[in-house]
Amino acid sequence: MIELTAVKKNKITLSDYNYRRDVENRLLLASFSSFEIAVLEEILYSSIKTPIRKIGKNIGKTEEELLPILVKLAKTGLLTLEGDSITVDKETRKYFETEIEKFEPDFCPGMEFLQNLLKKVPIHVLPVWYSIPRTSNNIFESLVEKYLLTPQTFQRYLMELNFGDPTLSAIARTSSVLPT
Repeated sequence: MIELTAVKKNKITLSDYNYRRDVENRLLLASFSSFEIAVLEEILYSSIKTPIRKIGKNIGKTEEELLPILVKLAKTGLLTLEGDSITVDKETRKYFETEIEKFEPDFCPGMEFLQNLLKKVPIHVLPVWYSIPRTSNNIFESLVEKYLLTPQTFQRYLMELNFGDPTLSAIARTSSVLPT
């Protein structure tokens, strides 16, 4: 007897999320020197509107030395240059706060890091991407319960995915979790 199983269609679509911007920002961060990371950290942990000279003073650099990195960061939408000060975008700041964690020497991605990654996706999209009960009070807890409770549960979920989008398939395959 032939066993027929319904192939689950994955509901994750890249058009629901600005993945291009995410990839560009990650590539930018990967290219940063330790000086550029220090500037980024100073910006992230300073107030929303900060004089450039104050940032320079805190890390021992001149405004002229800071300007190239500030221009790079302005292109990401993190900040705007306004004369002799910068203004930081709150939403983009949250994004970079999550990403900067990876540069800490004792960084170990855990559930909190995963939760922060999921926060990058608009909240109304997560129930479309993942089947979770409508009565759920906490989307993250429901995702953990249904897909991440054990390594075997997660592996089974990954094996059942069927990507129609070749880009998503390539991402999943290169994660080294799924067999080729």
